[in-house]
Amino acid sequence: MPAPTPPRFHIDAVREDVLAVRPFSSSRWLADSWAAPEAFLQALLDYNATLYAPHGKSGATGYDFYHDAILRFAGSERVALRMLQTLRDGERLVRTLSYAELHSRASTLATTLRESGLKAGDALCILLPPGEGLFVTLFAALRIGVTVSVLMPRGERYVASRLLALAPACIVTERLYARLCPQALPPPHILGSRDREEEPLRRALPDDRTHTYGPAAPVFAVCSPLRDPTEAVTLIDAQQAYGRALRDALCVLSLKPGDGLCAPLPDYDPAQYYPSLILSALLAGATFVVCDSESLGKDPTLLGRLGITCLGIGRGLRDTLRKLPVGACAPLSRLHVWFRDVLEPVDVAAWRDLDQRCSLAQVPRFNWVYEAAHGGALLVSARYKGDASLLVWPAAGCAWKLSPVDVMGSSQGAPGQHGAFLPAGWKKPQAFLILLKAQSSSGDGYLIGGTLTPRRSGQVYPQAEVAAVVSELPAVLGVSYLVLPEGSEPLRFTFILLVFTGQNRIDSGLRGAIERQISFAMGGEFQPDHVELYPLFPRRLGPAEKPLAERPLDHAWCRTNYLIGALSQKLSRRSQQLLGELRQACLQLPTAPHASGTTPKPGALES
Repeated sequence: MPAPTPPRFHIDAVREDVLAVRPFSSSRWLADSWAAPEAFLQALLDYNATLYAPHGKSGATGYDFYHDAILRFAGSERVALRMLQTLRDGERLVRTLSYAELHSRASTLATTLRESGLKAGDALCILLPPGEGLFVTLFAALRIGVTVSVLMPRGERYVASRLLALAPACIVTERLYARLCPQALPPPHILGSRDREEEPLRRALPDDRTHTYGPAAPVFAVCSPLRDPTEAVTLIDAQQAYGRALRDALCVLSLKPGDGLCAPLPDYDPAQYYPSLILSALLAGATFVVCDSESLGKDPTLLGRLGITCLGIGRGLRDTLRKLPVGACAPLSRLHVWFRDVLEPVDVAAWRDLDQRCSLAQVPRFNWVYEAAHGGALLVSARYKGDASLLVWPAAGCAWKLSPVDVMGSSQGAPGQHGAFLPAGWKKPQAFLILLKAQSSSGDGYLIGGTLTPRRSGQVYPQAEVAAVVSELPAVLGVSYLVLPEGSEPLRFTFILLVFTGQNRIDSGLRGAIERQISFAMGGEFQPDHVELYPLFPRRLGPAEKPLAERPLDHAWCRTNYLIGALSQKLSRRSQQLLGELRQACLQLPTAPHASGTTPKPGALES
């Protein structure tokens, strides 16, 4: 029996359909793209090959990221990067990097990295904040043909654990962040200032060759905050990285030369969005804009100065804009489109208020869930206007299914109606989103019915890592943790640390010491919602003959006793206090004089 003929995709018609502001349920091409992802990818490549002059070089047999994202636009005056810089006196400057400048600087840096021994197929990690250095290094790496990872400079422990997992042959960073690099890895390549970096490189002529990656060659290595554990490395091959970035540029964001794409910080975490979102912008010849939510929220006129036409609005920007007088955020009404991450906790009233204050109801918008470790969008809605909708569909060009979810010991599931979202290539343990088929006035689609594990705005909160760094404080004998749902907003959870100090008195500086320890080791964004302190001994597991310090905490006991109020009751019992003093005397535990003291601590007995 002959194989069925794959569907034909007309990308011009697809793009018109995306811009038409109508439900995806009326679009045949979306379902066809799930059934025939290879044919959809080929249609995207064919369309891109003739879209702009000079034409794209990439095809099904190889992908030249540098040529298609940089070289083809380097002869124009287009801007690749626009960045808002706030000076110490509060003055705001807009810095730009054109495609021509990016080509020059990336080429010269590529020459330097090649001369240092870096070659195609090696792994390179960029340890830099969003900005010029990250852009230049990213495309220098793609010109050489290495596997690139982007890591934000955060806490020392956070960076070290992920660098060790990535195991790069080369780390590119600035002198300020070099201390975060583990000694077990090669010494980092230190970028200088713009002037110091370029001057010696002008003497070295850039190599005119660009690298073409094979379809299965790894291009990006990502430690995704959406996957547990967050330090696990996901490799993205060239076909996935190029195809999904191009799909998002053409059929989701609908970018074109002259557009400005902005995913404001910190609402849109670079760990979740880079480098794939950057690639989408530059494959379309558009401008990627780096700006913070607070500045945009306080001065919406920056949208015009920064040339932003496609804007991500998150919780932080939304709440800042709502504080402005009515009419002050009128510049938002001139956006071409805006988007929001539907993994954020849902507050329909707040979004409705934003629509009214900023005249956003008539600006097209869409919802999405985005993950750089997938190479781009996972879920996307059709564009719509009016009241906030929560509906999404699986993104085009990727096969998927709904896997049955165990609920109260049952494996029941209605195929096609609800289940755990499982894109092609994912293993079942990687699934984390529950989708429910639903209908609304704007059409039908899927609602996110929750996540399989509690999360913070969709991201995994690394409770075990946070507990481990807090347990290193001398005054702390054990740390447990638990998560409680908040009834006020769906998808919102409260993350709590339970800190046990034995009979050590709780110094007034202990809370501050815990906060500093987390900020230094992990980063300020990983602070828990609440910290509960107990001068008690936590219960531990394991055989009694093992040293207490080697026995893990009984987290189930800690959580249960917290939830039923038993830990607080123990504090008021005189018998419990005497028993604690006896245990401390038997173990010869000295009392720590201060939260940040240097007194060594042995193991602990359960309360």
